[in-house]
Amino acid sequence: MLPPELVNLTYLERVDFTRNFLHGSLPAIWSTMKYLNHISLTANRLSGEIPKEWGNFPSLTYLSIEANNLSGAIPEELGNLVNLTNLHFSSNKFVGTLPKSLANLKKLTDFRLSDNYFEGPIPDFIANFTRLIKLQLYATGLEGPIPAGIFQKLENLTDLRITDMAGPKSEFPDLQFKQEKIFLVLRNVNLSGTIPTKIWESISSMIMLFLAGNKFKGSVPNSFLVNSKIDNMYVLIYIVICPIMTLLGQIPRAIGEDRRSSLHINCGGPSVTIKNDDGSLSYDGDITDGYAAAKSHTGKYWGFSSTGDFMDDGDDIRNYIVENKDLFGDSKPLYTTARRSPLSLTYFACLENGTYTVKLHFAELIFGKFSGIGKRIFDIYIQV
Repeated sequence: MLPPELVNLTYLERVDFTRNFLHGSLPAIWSTMKYLNHISLTANRLSGEIPKEWGNFPSLTYLSIEANNLSGAIPEELGNLVNLTNLHFSSNKFVGTLPKSLANLKKLTDFRLSDNYFEGPIPDFIANFTRLIKLQLYATGLEGPIPAGIFQKLENLTDLRITDMAGPKSEFPDLQFKQEKIFLVLRNVNLSGTIPTKIWESISSMIMLFLAGNKFKGSVPNSFLVNSKIDNMYVLIYIVICPIMTLLGQIPRAIGEDRRSSLHINCGGPSVTIKNDDGSLSYDGDITDGYAAAKSHTGKYWGFSSTGDFMDDGDDIRNYIVENKDLFGDSKPLYTTARRSPLSLTYFACLENGTYTVKLHFAELIFGKFSGIGKRIFDIYIQV
């Protein structure tokens, strides 16, 4: 558990317990530490509510409590932490509306609310955070539409991510990007209309652009299709608007009329033959790798589409195949490799008409005994 006795370290300035197995609650008494300016408790097993006393830190500039099991509402006393530059609430179980007192945090440069159960609209007070560089609102529970003028004064913003937000249709927000190396994710937030011209004009500054799951109309400018430097390792520009639908439209031409009555794929692994009591089964290899936010592969009988990117992993080479021979060794070749996908993975094939048995085999290759508290949730769709 987090030790209250840290208060005895009178001049302590920094506490960083990131990625451990700490549990229990946040010690209220820590707020009496005069010189403490940095707290990172990211990726532990902490629970309970944020003590209202934590609004009394006199010197705190950095607070990250994301990726825990914390719950309850955000106390309004946190609005007293006027020196905060980083505030990370993501991946907890917080509820309720965000207190208006947070409008006082005008020095924020990095604000993250993702993966919680908040209520109400995106707060207008975010417009006060004129120093904001990064704003992450993945699946917050907040409702749309995105406030029309919220970004007009956020000229320092280079990283904006809002996803999975219910609410009425709205137009593309008025963004004021004036910086280089921009990350923009506005996915599944019920945007409609056309994508503004200035977004396409800013494309040379984009590192990531994800707009999937909306209801846009219009077309992608030819200038973008011609001039985008997709293979530039220094500026990687990925556009995902509706790649799966585009790919599905190509299936008949790509695969032709060849059809099978059975199909076995070793996802993320080589071709392999497995013997069983009924004989043997041959699994087609699936080893296409590389980097792209909308990657596809089409073979003679089947293909796949993978979308998304593992953002913030610090890796310029996007590897979408993982391997772990330590778990299963060579005795189970189907389970030593796997294909991973950041957002969605679709396999498609042309089969003879009929009734089929579908079996999906899963094996965990990444989350091990000492890999934290990660868990996997699958949404599986079978379309005929």
